[in-house]
Amino acid sequence: MTDTVTDINSIEDDDVLQKMLNKTDDFDERKKLRSRIREIRDKKRDEREADTKKRDLGRQDEIKRRAQLADEEKKARLKKFEEMAKTHKDESLVQKTDFVKRKAMEDEAAKQRKLKAFDEEAKHSRGGEIGKFSEDVQKMKKEQADKAKATQLQAFENIAKDEAFEKTIKDVTADDGRTTTVLKTSSKTTSSTTGFGGTQFTKKPPAKPQGARGAMAAFKQMDSQNAPKTKPNMLMALPLTAIRRNANSIKQEILSFVQANIREYENIEVKNFSSAWNDGMAFCALIHHFFPNAFDYSKLEPKNRRYNFTLAFDTAEKEADIAPLLDVEDMVRMLKPDWKCVFTYVQSLYRGLRNREVNMHKPEQ
Repeated sequence: MTDTVTDINSIEDDDVLQKMLNKTDDFDERKKLRSRIREIRDKKRDEREADTKKRDLGRQDEIKRRAQLADEEKKARLKKFEEMAKTHKDESLVQKTDFVKRKAMEDEAAKQRKLKAFDEEAKHSRGGEIGKFSEDVQKMKKEQADKAKATQLQAFENIAKDEAFEKTIKDVTADDGRTTTVLKTSSKTTSSTTGFGGTQFTKKPPAKPQGARGAMAAFKQMDSQNAPKTKPNMLMALPLTAIRRNANSIKQEILSFVQANIREYENIEVKNFSSAWNDGMAFCALIHHFFPNAFDYSKLEPKNRRYNFTLAFDTAEKEADIAPLLDVEDMVRMLKPDWKCVFTYVQSLYRGLRNREVNMHKPEQ
């Protein structure tokens, strides 16, 4: 039995012990074999764990060593880059300095060439001759003068073409007791004069001068035709202030027409032809007064500007056949519209709606 125990303790292979365990039926021997198998397996497990720890330590040491080598290599590379950058910076500074010096020399040479050319030009300009530089100055001054002159003539032409003057002069009495009626349209101007000798008619020719001097030439032609002659019964020239006064009266007449027809609408006050119309409510009120069944005015709001303009313009065109002379997008973009554009459209509304009102009250024949 002792020899068997000695033999079991000397065996280091658990497979051999496992075969012996399978062959014996002795309880004590099987117990010793199992105990020896556990010892061998525990020993092997401890050896494996020791090897694993050893390998882990070696791996960590290798990682540290590689990290240290990488840091040293990085420091060496950075040092090399710094040395290269310093050398490149010194070379760039030298090149930049040389470039600046060379550029300064070239500029100085170009300056000297220009001064020499100016001196030569000054020598050839003796005896009252004007050099090229002086000619350019004179040409520029002449262009500025022509531009200012054209601007003044354009102002006269704008006055002559302004639609506010259409059909604005009626029954003007001159100092000699004669009554002059002038009716201006887009195509011709017809004047009738009533005096002691009866009624005289003068017509302006349909063709008028074109170009920048067109308006001034037209005014001079009118002055020459209407200037007083030796005979006391000739047509007198009408002052420009009278024309302006009649234009203002037309504007006031249309403005009064609008105010009278939107009086019952609250929070709408029309005193001009610009900002008072910028939300479309005034257009809607004026059209709703003549066409109350076209839309529900109480549901309109000033903030819905695009809708208000579209509703007013479409209703006027549909109900009264008045063309929409204003563009909805332009009116939405401008908080202070051009009064001339607004006045032109309101004048169309005035004519169309007034004629409708007159026809409604006209007795049937």
